[in-house]
Amino acid sequence: QICVETGACTVYLNKEHVTESRVREQRHKELLKTVDVRVIECQSSLLYDPKDASLSTGFNGGHWGTLMPFLKGCKKQFGEPRRPNQRSEERSILSDLKGPDVWPN
Repeated sequence: QICVETGACTVYLNKEHVTESRVREQRHKELLKTVDVRVIECQSSLLYDPKDASLSTGFNGGHWGTLMPFLKGCKKQFGEPRRPNQRSEERSILSDLKGPDVWPN
């Protein structure tokens, strides 16, 4: 409704990485498509997308039992994670964005 009222043509969202959010995000994308609103999914500050990683079997469970095999597997497949953008670069990107001309009541 807000997209229609403001004339927004694009929605940016940070992806979550749990099953429930994937279902919710898909529902949102389908709904926004019906009103011709494009969805751009972002990773926020995530280093690696879990859906892209192929991990070996045999996790022992627990925080370190999943984190370290995931991190090592990602580094092996994708290399070191990219460095975050500098603040000045982020400021430049954000300054180019334009909000709606009219906000809903």
